[in-house]
Parts: sequence; C-alpha cells; structure tokens
Amino acid sequence: MLNLRRVPASALVRRGLARSLATAATTTSSSSLRPGDALHGFNVQRTISVPELQIDVTELAHAATGAKYTHFARNDSNNVFAVGFRTPVSDSTGVPHILEHSTLCGSERYPVRDPFFKMLQRSLSTYMNAWTAEDYTLYPFSTQNATDYRNLMSVYMDAVFQPKLDRMDFMQEGWRLEHRDTADPASPIEFKGVVYNEMKGMMASIHYHFYQALHRHLFEGSVYAPNSGGDPRNITDLTWEQLRNFHRTYYSPANARFFSYGNFDLAGTLAYVNETLAALPKDKIGTPLDAAKIADLPNITQPKVVHETCAFDPMGDPAKQTRFCVSYGCCDVRDVYTSSALGILSKLLMDGSSSPMQQALIDSGLAPDYSPVSGYDGSTRKSSFTIGVQGISSDQITAVEQAIATVLASVARDGFPAERVDAVIHQMELGVRHVTSDFGMNLLTNVSSGLFQGVDTAAALEITKTLARLREDARNGLFQRLVQTYLLNNNHRVTLTMSPDEAYPASLAAEETARLARHVDALTAADRKRILDEGIALAKAQDSKSDVSVLPCLTLDEVPHATPYHPIETTAAPAVGTVVTRQADTNGITYLRASADLSALPEDLLPYLPLFASALTWQGTHAKPMEVLDQELRLYTGGIGMAPQVVSSLDGTDAHRVRFGVSGNALNKNLDRLSQLMAELTFESKLDRTDRLRTLVAGKLSSMSNSLAMQGHSYAMTLAASQLVASRALSEKWSGISQLQLLNEIAKGDIESVVPKLEAILDHVKRAQTKYMVVAQPTTVAQAIESLAPMASAKLATTQADTAATTANAWSATSGTRTFVPAPFPVNYCAMALPTVPFASARDSMALTVAGTLATHRFLHREIREKGGAYGGGASHSAMDGTFLLYSYRDPRSLATVDDFDRALAWLAQGGGAITAQDMLEAKLGIFSSMDAPVDVGSQGAVEFSHGVSRELRQARRDALFAVTVDDIARVAREILVAGSPNAARVVVGNAEATKDMEKAGWTVKALDV
Repeated sequence: MLNLRRVPASALVRRGLARSLATAATTTSSSSLRPGDALHGFNVQRTISVPELQIDVTELAHAATGAKYTHFARNDSNNVFAVGFRTPVSDSTGVPHILEHSTLCGSERYPVRDPFFKMLQRSLSTYMNAWTAEDYTLYPFSTQNATDYRNLMSVYMDAVFQPKLDRMDFMQEGWRLEHRDTADPASPIEFKGVVYNEMKGMMASIHYHFYQALHRHLFEGSVYAPNSGGDPRNITDLTWEQLRNFHRTYYSPANARFFSYGNFDLAGTLAYVNETLAALPKDKIGTPLDAAKIADLPNITQPKVVHETCAFDPMGDPAKQTRFCVSYGCCDVRDVYTSSALGILSKLLMDGSSSPMQQALIDSGLAPDYSPVSGYDGSTRKSSFTIGVQGISSDQITAVEQAIATVLASVARDGFPAERVDAVIHQMELGVRHVTSDFGMNLLTNVSSGLFQGVDTAAALEITKTLARLREDARNGLFQRLVQTYLLNNNHRVTLTMSPDEAYPASLAAEETARLARHVDALTAADRKRILDEGIALAKAQDSKSDVSVLPCLTLDEVPHATPYHPIETTAAPAVGTVVTRQADTNGITYLRASADLSALPEDLLPYLPLFASALTWQGTHAKPMEVLDQELRLYTGGIGMAPQVVSSLDGTDAHRVRFGVSGNALNKNLDRLSQLMAELTFESKLDRTDRLRTLVAGKLSSMSNSLAMQGHSYAMTLAASQLVASRALSEKWSGISQLQLLNEIAKGDIESVVPKLEAILDHVKRAQTKYMVVAQPTTVAQAIESLAPMASAKLATTQADTAATTANAWSATSGTRTFVPAPFPVNYCAMALPTVPFASARDSMALTVAGTLATHRFLHREIREKGGAYGGGASHSAMDGTFLLYSYRDPRSLATVDDFDRALAWLAQGGGAITAQDMLEAKLGIFSSMDAPVDVGSQGAVEFSHGVSRELRQARRDALFAVTVDDIARVAREILVAGSPNAARVVVGNAEATKDMEKAGWTVKALDV
C-alpha cells in the first residue's frame, strides 16, 4: 500500500509541493548537471546540448528501480510530462490497448470512476491523452500551469503504477457478454465493450486493414505482426486475469521510461517521481525486460507475394479498387544515420511532382494515389520502406510493378539531381526553425518509439550535423547505394495486393455471429446468472456517483482575467493595399497571408472551390510545369497553401462571407521568392491540363472516401448542421458528403466540363478585394510588406464585392430532418444539430459553450460510452457560426443514442437539479484551457485577421464565461436547446444493414453512391 498522507491532492499542491516547478532560477538547472551527479534518487548518465533546437538534454536512471528518465530543457512554458512502458505483444487480443483504457478507470489514491476523463475538466492542460503503439504504451500530458503539472503527474503516476483494474472496468473498457436489454434475461446476449467497438470501427477502415495486413506479413514472427490495438476476432479471447498479469509484467518502474520537457525545474519533478516510486511496495518494482528476448528484428530470407481481401468502397469505381504495394524490411533504427538517410530517400523518391516515383505512378495517370502505407517508416525497431498505389484495376498491377522497378533502377544508376537533394534538405532545415506551440508534444511523438527501442537520443536530435553529412555523402553516391541495398537487392520483401470482395462485410458479420454462438453455447446456468448479475451491477456502477473530491482540481483563481492577446497593426501600404502586421520572434521565418473576398461568387461555382484550391498547387502554370514549381517551392519556401473559407457574421446581422485564402512561409532571405511563387500559383495556373486534373480528382476522391470510416462523426455533424445554418451548409458542400458526391460525379463524368468553372473562379479571385497579413520579426516587417507587391500587382482591376453572400438568398433551413447515410462499416456515427445565437451574444453564447462541456462530461460520456459501448461521444457549441452539436463515435447503437441526445438537453434544462457548483467550475476550467492554449507564432493574430474577432470581443466572452451561472445553463437549455429540439437535424452515418429498419423508423436514406 502507498505510504501517503490521506488529504486531498488539491490541498497538497496548495501547500507548496508544486512551487519548485516554477522556480528554476533558484533551484537546480538541468544545464548545470554533469554525468555522475545524483539528484533526488536519480543518477545523471549523460548531458547533451542541441543548439539548433535550443534544447539541453539530460538522461538519468533511478538508482533504486532502474527506471529511465529523459529531460528536454527548453525555454518553453508549455511543459510536457509522460510515463510509458515497453509493451510487446504475441497475439491480437489487444491487451496493451485495453490495459491503457483500464488503468485510467481508477487507482489506489484516486478510487473514482474515470479519473482521467474527470481531470480533463479539472485542469488547464493543453494536452491529455494516452496511446498504445505497436511495442510501447505512453501516457503524456502538457500544461503551462505549475500546479496543474503536479496535479496531473499525481493522477498519471498513480494510474499506471497503482490502478484498480477491477473486473467491471475490464468488462466496460475491454469486452463482455451482456444481454441487449441489460436487465432482461430473455433478450439476446451480445458482445459489448468500448475497445471492442472501437476496433470494429478501426478494422472497417480499409487504410487500417491494409496497414495491419502488411505488418502481419512483413514482420512475421515478431512483436509487430499481431495487432496491438486488438482484432475483434481475438479480443474476446482475452481474460481479466491475463490483463492483470500483463500489467504486473510490464507496468513496473524497472520497465518504465519518464519524459519531461519545458522550462519547469527538473529537480522538483525528479523529487516527486522519486517519492512516488519509493512508496511503491517492493513486489511492484519489477525487473527490466530482457531486450534480447523481444522479437523486434524480424528477417525474411525469401520475398513473399500475398493477397488479402477487403470491403468495397461505395464511392469508388467498382473496377478500380485494388491496392498494391511492395514493402521492404530495412535497417535497425538504432542505426540513426542510415534510418535518417532512408527517410530522406523516401522524400526524394516519392514526395511531390518533382519526385520520380510520383511522376511515374501518379502524375502519369497510372494510379490516382499512393497506397495507404507508403514511404519510409521508422516507428518499428526494424524499419520499413513501402512503395504502392491504390485505385487501380487488377490488370494494372504489372504496369505498376514495372514502373516501380524502372524508377528504382534509374535512381540506383543516376541518383538525384543536386538541386533536388538541396530542396529536400532545405525543407527539413526550415522545419527545425518553426516556432510551434506544441513543440514539446511533437518532440515526444517523434522520439518516443526510439526511446523504447534503444535509439541514441543525441544522434537522433543532432539534425544539423546529420543533414550536413547527408548532403556531403549524397555527392558520393549515398542514395544510389541505399536503393541498391535496401530496395533492389533486399530479400526481406513483401508484395501485397488487396482487392475488394462483396462478401467481405458479410463474412465478418458471420464470423462474429459464429463466435458469439460458441461463447453463448458454452455457458452454464451459473454463467448465465453471472452475466445477468454483472450486467445489472455494471449499469448500477455506471449510474452511481463517486467521491471526486479526492481528485486534484484548480480553482478559477488560477485563471488570468485578461484574455491572451497577440497585438496586430493595420496599415495601408502603397502598391499593396490593406496589410495587417504581427511582430514576433519568428526565428528568421516570415509568414504571409492573402485573403480574397469571393462573396459575389455565383452559387453554382461555390462547391468547386476546394477543387480549385487544390488545382492551384497541382496543375502548374502557363510558364512552368508543376515539377519545376514543386522544386522551387521546396528550395525556397516552407510551403504554400490555398483554401476557401466561410466567415460567419459575428453579430448575426449580416450573411456569412466567402473568402479565399493563400498562405506561405519562408526564410527572410527568400521572401521575394515566396511572394512571387504565391502570385504565380494563384493567378497563372494552367487549369485546362485535364490529364492532371483527372488525377487530382481521383486522388481527392480516394482520400475523402477513405476518411469516412475514421471521421464519420465529422461527416455526420457537418451534414446535420447544414440543414439549419447557412454557413454550415456551405462548409458541407466543401468538406462533407456533398463534396464526396461531387468528386464522384466529376470522376465519372466529363472532366472537360469542369475547366470553365475553375477558370471562372480564377477570374473572380483576380478581381476580388484582397487583404494581406504579415507575421515577421520587427526588423523584417517592412521588407515583408514590400515583398507583397508582386502578389498585389498580379491582380486585375478590383470590383466592389456584394454586401452579402449569394448563398444567403439561395439557401433555406430544413427543420426536423432525420437522415440515415448507409456506410460499409459495422458501427455508427450519430449527430444532432441545433441553431443557437451569434458569436457576439457573449452571455448566451458562453452559457451554451459551458452547456456543451457539461453535457459531454456529466451525461453523454456515461450514457454513450460507458453504458452504450461507443468509443466516444459528446456535445459542443460551435460559437463562431452559432450551432450546438451532439455526436457519437464508433457507436454500436443508433436510435438509442439519438434519444440520449434529447435526454441530455432535458438534463441540462434541470439546472441546479442536476448541475453542481463543482460541475460548473470544471466545465469553465476546460473551456479556459482551450481559450488560453498557446498559438503557433505563424498563426498569431490570424483569427482577428480572418474573422474580425477583436481583443474587446475576446475579453467580453471571457468575462461572460467567468459569470455564467447554473441558472444561465438551465435558461439557454430550455429556451434554445429543448425548445429547438423538434426542429433539430439528426443524422446517422452507419451500418448499411440497418437501412430498412431506419426507413421503417421514418428516417430519410441518403445514399453515398451516385
């Protein structure tokens, strides 16, 4: 048992245990540590300085347990902490994934249901999560608040080392047998469980299915062959005792790795970790894993050719749904230089229109897109390199194989042009310099697999040194040798073909039915009574209230009253026009934006704006083919992006406006090149290259179609909101099912007919009123403004834009719709939408925002996730466009979930009868955390520039959030949400087998295919 003081953790932190984290100037600095130093039970093993990343790295080991610790000291207030474990698997029962869920369901010190989810609302974290990779599990968080940092450390540490791991938690999060109607023994017995349903949804994704199939064959006999997340066919073999044994084996200090990043003092963090580990019983210390016994370096001595089947894509051409790849097992990732070189080779070979493989496979029209797994992957101990395509017919496989072989032979003989190598290396050098708000979390994501697999941290982070060596070695045949060694002459090779089978979904359903029958047939009378009793007990536990006062929680006193703000200035620049500027420390990079008002664009052209935006960076210009432009973009810029944007009226008095944005960034020395390239792409694109346009459409269609199984909730919410809010109707045309169907129509129709539409949009862009924004260092602002001249001068004579968007007149709301979209996966994504109030109506808008958070964490999480078995669900207020949204994700239910949405609104309307002062505090903390999240330097001021959200309006909304009461919640719930419920739009995107039942229930069926 833990030897800790039994007082609330919130009291502990208020007594000063977090103080050391915020006083780096007066305590031990990591930069002063030397190998051999001892600090709070840890011994310093190595210190490293990485100037290009402005990081000092300290590697330590815990003397008593052997736990490893890596600290990245950097002058960054968004601090990160993580604890993780090597968790190799030998089967696909998903034991590390289910354990990851179960550890967050209560612990010795915090014996409450779901402390992890509750802490989301009791903290000012900028990130909280946990994830299961193929051979390790990690629990990270980030925050800018020192007290919060300690609170979250306490919860995370107790969760992983002292979890309750109750049987009921295993049943809820993993899998269980339970009656469809929990309390009715006459109702059918079913498989239920959060992870079980999550992985049913994951395996329905053809992308994920392809990835798992490839790893099963490429890494046969290793820890990377099984599905660490769990295959539903195997998850139901896992027992509670096996889960507990897995925790005892792997979740020990001896097998732990700790990670911290930022400007909080290392000494305070080490002291707390040491205190926690020292308090653990000796039988929980564990022993280090024998790394030599982990099968993580598989080798295939003879190439393999394999075939797999998958479901049909209802949006794709039935004759062109084959996916094909050749994948190679490469190097041990501990060989950092070779691994880095293979990563560069992947970019040289496959990225962009200037790459030979894209030219041969995609730009040639042979295939619309690369296969779901493509390029170099260094996330496994034995890395891999994959080249493949999707969207082809089976009789094209030979041509694809020949094209791949021809390109590889050419590169092995001739290498790459020096300017292409320089361009790719420039991109990596520029990437290091970007000042991002989540640098620490990105760093953790990039190095975490290597930390567990024994990669040398110093070698992995010395990017400048590695790139300099690569540049030199490239002149001496480096990439030719890599192609010969790891691609052309490598017997560790798998050729995978995956083709659709009409019977595939039915075969999965039949397998589940047969497996369920085997489980049910084996039940004794005692087993049946236990299942009934456990189901009732679990439902009772889910409805019970636990004492959450033991959990640490911040107070509103910790929250600044002034809104975070990044000052901007507006100036009228000669030969340019209106320019908004933001002065900041950008580390030598300048960011440019242009925003053109397209509110006068005709209604029939609006759906084509996303395709137009993509075409501008795909088609090439009248003077230069895209392969030349792609090379210039990589050599002189950090990238240029195009996107349409809908800008809602903040006060609701005007219709929304349509804008078209162009953005890019570059080193200060390349500013003129950046602006010139932005102008060329925007105004000089050759849109009538129909061969390229056809490939672009096919690739976009493939990408959107593949995203449906992973982002079905987004499609459902967008479709629901489009029935009621004009701006959301336009968003749905751009990013929803309507856009998917439009791309399908274009792909099947006459591509020539699209060209005049794109050219008409271009003409409007040339004539549109345009404003500009610059984010740069103070000494570079004037130069940046001057650099915009080519962009401004390339425009035609400006015309006055209409005062209102044309869509406001062409669109009208449709109330009370119920839409079912049949889809080829066995789970559902449910959504409900209601219109609310304008953004500037601060009081009601913020009350609705709080209502969404309360509904998520106090009602829907319990009803949809815990009871219903969905992977997730919640509610949110989209304040900018005045829409209240409720949703579920990977949900085994549909109509029952939609009923829960209405019950959630009624629950909110009870006000003080259901919502406590503590609930209000937690909801507000979660919203403040989002409002105060750090912003990438290149995006600072962008919301004010694009949407007109002033500092004063931000502050008004912040003040309103502080002031929101329970009565406000009840009032907006009654007057806006419950009153609007009969007219709400409801959507289910889900299991096509339920189509007839949904029609009988009065739902309108909207088919995906056309």
